[in-house]
Order: sequence, then structure tokens, then C-alpha cells
Amino acid sequence: MSGIQRVQAGIAIHAIKDADVDVRFILTDAGDRTQVLPAGEFWMVDNALVMGIIDYASGKHVDHDTLRAMVMACEDGAERVQPLQGSTIVLLGAFWGLGNSIRDFVHSKRAGVRVGAYVYDIIPVTHPEFCDEALVTDFSMAICELCATADFILTISDATQTALKDFITESGGRPIPMTTVPLAHHLTREVDEVVEWPQQLRRVKGKRYAAYISTIEGRKNHLYVVNVWRRLIAQGVDVPDLVFVGRHGWKIGALTDVLAATNNLDGRLHIAHNLSDGELNAVYANCDFSVFTSFVEGWGLPVGESLFHGRPCIASDTSSIPEVGGDLVDYVDPFSITQGMEVFRRMITDKAYRDTRAQAIRDRFVPRTWKDVGADFLEKVKAYQDTDIAPFEGNLKEGRALSFKITPGHRINTKVYFKNPKRILIDSVFLYGAENHGVWMKGPRPTFSIPTEMAPGTSVLAYIQFSVAPGASDCMMTLFDQVANEETDAIRLFDISHGQPVRFMAKVGEDSAIRIRIDVTGSYPRSANDARNFVIGLRTFGYADPENMRGRQELLEAMSLVDRAS
Repeated sequence: MSGIQRVQAGIAIHAIKDADVDVRFILTDAGDRTQVLPAGEFWMVDNALVMGIIDYASGKHVDHDTLRAMVMACEDGAERVQPLQGSTIVLLGAFWGLGNSIRDFVHSKRAGVRVGAYVYDIIPVTHPEFCDEALVTDFSMAICELCATADFILTISDATQTALKDFITESGGRPIPMTTVPLAHHLTREVDEVVEWPQQLRRVKGKRYAAYISTIEGRKNHLYVVNVWRRLIAQGVDVPDLVFVGRHGWKIGALTDVLAATNNLDGRLHIAHNLSDGELNAVYANCDFSVFTSFVEGWGLPVGESLFHGRPCIASDTSSIPEVGGDLVDYVDPFSITQGMEVFRRMITDKAYRDTRAQAIRDRFVPRTWKDVGADFLEKVKAYQDTDIAPFEGNLKEGRALSFKITPGHRINTKVYFKNPKRILIDSVFLYGAENHGVWMKGPRPTFSIPTEMAPGTSVLAYIQFSVAPGASDCMMTLFDQVANEETDAIRLFDISHGQPVRFMAKVGEDSAIRIRIDVTGSYPRSANDARNFVIGLRTFGYADPENMRGRQELLEAMSLVDRAS
């Protein structure tokens, strides 16, 4: 399991075992189910099966086929559930994707369900240079959407909380109640579990080595350590071997170039991945010291894991990392190899000093366990149970075109998006992810609603610009106003396949929302390389009072012209 998965697992284990709380786990989607649940409903999985998956995934030996079968069995046994007014949904993991999009919970929020989230970091917006461009795009929108929706936020460190509060203030957002729930200092499994030396590192067994256990990506700054080793070797220092444990991630071209050119430091560098917790325990327990020279973190779990195993650690002095290690860690400036050289030299060459640091850890380190984290987490969530639910005020303004187009890798202006989080201005369970044309809708009969600023019962002109799936031009489409209970004449998809907007009269419901159902008839091809089922997509939506000629004109221009003024 990776970092966030370990956090979810640790909290879940505690929550399930705690007899004083009734915690359930929900999925926005499950397996290969073809049934699309109504907005506000989710799949609830069995706690015992969740516990079994966590227990197996954190075991000494993990077979991926077996794990997938356990996950499928858990999903297949899920039951439908609808959180009721006054209940609380806490997003425990990646709120920016993987089926946890804030959009999936907006309907519940409007129905009076309290929404909270556990935020690990906001690095994609504070340090986008370390992240994949697509992640920066998705995360930038998702954090704005979360801040528009959340009633409370828990963070894994004070550093993350400070960064998030600064981001909200700079973006002009409303204050959100926040508190910190620091993470644990160790893996999901306890250190006294039986350990087994990893076969991938058989050449290192019995040797001196330093361990860097983390995803290998640019932000983690592995190249810093490699360059320190190169300089020390050039100066004649008898360095230990280096062990990197972690899968490859983003922006490591410079690192791989150096490793290729030096033949992995002439065989002194060893890389392993997908190790079990038992194997990781063995790597930590036998290293001279650990390394964690990351540029920026939300927490820094490898630092705590090293201390938990009684091993000295050299880590960066940035962001949240000192919160994890305190004065038991030797710190370096991740931007200064010159400064770091002496710290590494001393740890490598001075055994007495190394032993002194290890003894200090044994004497003074008090590990924070997953039980501590789980208890702290649940206590702080409970503290928000009786607080007011912040009203969700997102709606589409009259005469404003809501574009569903998202260009992957496009840098989002968060100050603008913060005030107009367009992805959550549409309420629908029939949406796939946004693309550079708009968003495909699931199946031939999708529904959606758009919240407006108009009074209930008002009749407005709705304007919609569609995308048409390849090969579907001969299909026919009917729009159905679910508020007025009226439908339009059938429209041939060929006639709107080049972006021509459709205009029709719609009525605003009691909740001030326009509610539309789309019925497409006729056969359309399905791509063999795409498991999604779509025939029609949304590009742009807008509405205006029939008497508002300026608003109507602006909508038509927005759907037909390329505006370079902005």
C-alpha cells in the first residue's frame, strides 16, 4: 500500500474495531455494475470484508489476483444506502479523483448532509512543478470545489493546515473549520511481526546500506542523495550501499539519466518496489540510517517509520517533516548539497555518532500509533457533529455560459475557479470525466440538473451545446423538462453535431434548479477500446429570462465565438 492507502487503512481498522461508533464505508461506484444509482445514493460495503482486505493487503505475502478477488467480492456484496439529513460523510482519501470527486457528494450536501474531508497536502497548487500536469489541472479544480462544499476539514499536519488556510484566504474563500490529526509513525503492521528479507535485495543482505523508502519521483529529491554519494565517493569516503524502495513516479528523467550514466553508482545503488510490510520492516531494521530528502511533504511517513524502527534518519528541514521527527532527526536543506554533505559525511563515517543518535531514539521516541490516529480522528469528527451545516450556495448565474470543457494539462486560474467551481454546478450521476470538448454523459437516457438564481416556477430559455459520439449522427434526441413535465420535438443528432446550440423553454423547480432528461433513440457504435457507454455529451449550458435580450445574446455569442478578450 502507498502512503494515503496506509492512512485510510489505519483509520479504518480503528473505526471498525471501536464498539462506541457506527462507521460505514461507501463507494460512489462498485465493480462492473451497470446500474447507475440516483443522486445521493451510494454503495455501502461490509465492514468485515473491508477489514479482511486491509489485513491481507498489509500482510507478509500479497498475491494481486487474490487481492482483486477480495475487492470484487466486497463490491459485489455492497448494498444501496442514502445518507440522511444530519448525517456526515467524510472523504478519507483522494478527494480529487478515483471515484471521490466532490461532484458526487453535492446532492447529499444540498439535502442537508454534513461533508468533511481529510486533506493530506495541497502540493499540486503550491508546488505544481513537482506534479504531473493533468494532476495539477484536476487537483486545482478539486480543492476549490472542496472548499466550496466542506463543512469541516481535518489535515495531517499543521503545515498542510497553514498552506490550505493561506490558499483559501488568497482565493477569497469563506473560512472553514479545520483541525490537525497527525499521522502515525509506523506501517500498518507492527514492527514485531515476523520479517523476511526481500528477494529483490538479496545482493544487499549482510552489507552496510542507507535506505530511502518512498515513491521515486522528482519531488522526493532522490537525485540529491545520489549526487551526495557521488561526491563522497570522489573524495574517497567508504560509503555504504544505497537502497531505494518505491515505484517510479513523475519527473525522474534527470535521476534515471544519472543512474544510467553511472551504472547505478557502479552497483552501489539497488532499487526495489512492491515490497510487503514485512519486507519493509526488514529493510528498515537492518539499515545504517534512512534518508528522506523530499522538497515538500504533507507529513513524511518514512521519517516516522525510521524512528519507529530505532534507526537514525537524515531528512529535509522543509514543510511538515520536522513535525514528524522533531530533534531526533538530522536535517538538511534539500536545495543545498554543500550543506548536506557534512551531515551525510558524519552519519556515514562516525559510527559513535550514529550509535548515539540511535540511542536517543530508543530513549526518547514515543511513537504515535494508528490506534492513536484513529481515536484522534474519530474524536475530532465527532466534535463537528453538532455544528451547523454550511449552506451550499453554488448556482449558475443568468446569462452566463457554463462550459464543461477541460483541457488536460491546462493551468487553472484558481482565484477565478474558486468563485465559479463549474464542475459542481451540475448535479448528475451520469457524467464521465471532463475532456477538451466537454463531458460525455452515461448511456442514452441521462438526466442532470443545474441550480439557478431564478425564483421557483420561473420559465426561462435554456441553451445547450452538445457533443455527439462518432457514428451516432443518425440517432434522434428528445429533451424532457422534468419540472414542467414537457418534452421537445425529436432532434436529429446530425443537426447539432457541429456545435449548434439547442434552445428550449424550461421551468425552474422548487429548489430553483432546471431539471433535464435526455432521451436518445437509435443504435450507436461502442468502441472496443473504451468501456464507457456514451452517445451524447454536454459542451456548454446557459439560461436567461425570455425578456433578457442581453443575456440571451451573450449566451449565443459564448456558444459560437472564440473569445480572446479574456
